[in-house]
Amino acid sequence: MRATLSVILFAAFCLTPTVRGASAACDCKKSLTPGEARKQAEAVFVGTVVESHRELTQGGFEWRVKLSVEQSWKGAEADEVVIYVTKNDDCAVSFEAGKKYLVYAWRQEGRGRLMTNACSRTRLAEVGSEDLQKLGAGKQHAAKGT
Repeated sequence: MRATLSVILFAAFCLTPTVRGASAACDCKKSLTPGEARKQAEAVFVGTVVESHRELTQGGFEWRVKLSVEQSWKGAEADEVVIYVTKNDDCAVSFEAGKKYLVYAWRQEGRGRLMTNACSRTRLAEVGSEDLQKLGAGKQHAAKGT
């Protein structure tokens, strides 16, 4: 019975796409200011999670997250953007469907796709209010379906 419960809890933890945000083991080399984060990022935007799913990789797995862009400052011209999060990274950010995030992302070397983690200052938009004030007015994107 105890072994079965342990297996169920382990499976639920590993298969849940909404892991707790950055883990306690996350150790960013440098704490970035909003200005530094914007300068280093290749894409900066606020978007709502439309969908996310897990994809297997050679090193484990990662999450593919599609966001509907509401406001952008850099590198997010389309109304929808896909980013990737490597979950075996101690600084992985968890994305929940329907929630709004402030995303600072970079292009993955050799693959060109957008990646993010907690060290880049990616977070729930409601938590990133300091960043939003410092970023100022960005480009507004049309709501999907309008």
